[in-house]
Amino acid sequence: GEEAGGGGEPSTFVAFATRDHAASDPAEVQRVDAAGGRVRCGSGGEMRVAVNTPAGKWQVAVARALGGSEWRGGGISDAADVTTLRLDESHTFLVLASDGVWGVLDQLAEGSAA
Repeated sequence: GEEAGGGGEPSTFVAFATRDHAASDPAEVQRVDAAGGRVRCGSGGEMRVAVNTPAGKWQVAVARALGGSEWRGGGISDAADVTTLRLDESHTFLVLASDGVWGVLDQLAEGSAA
């Protein structure tokens, strides 16, 4: 969408329709706990979901993973979190992306702002 900026010129703004499903999100921590999983502080101070699999023990940064059914025992969900967003003629474009893409874009934006 657009909104008026200085001097009456339209400016672009970004509206996120979903939240980050990281292991640090309080709602995701509660969901993982309720599913029998465990969230703990991992290396570098990042919150991680502890997962034991036949292939080994993992500390996973995400609380949801498409195709991550092998991590279900750790409380990681492969169920999508779906949000509806109403679009109209003021919206110029729509970007659909996973958390991996947003993480890179966030880092690029921080680098360009410096």
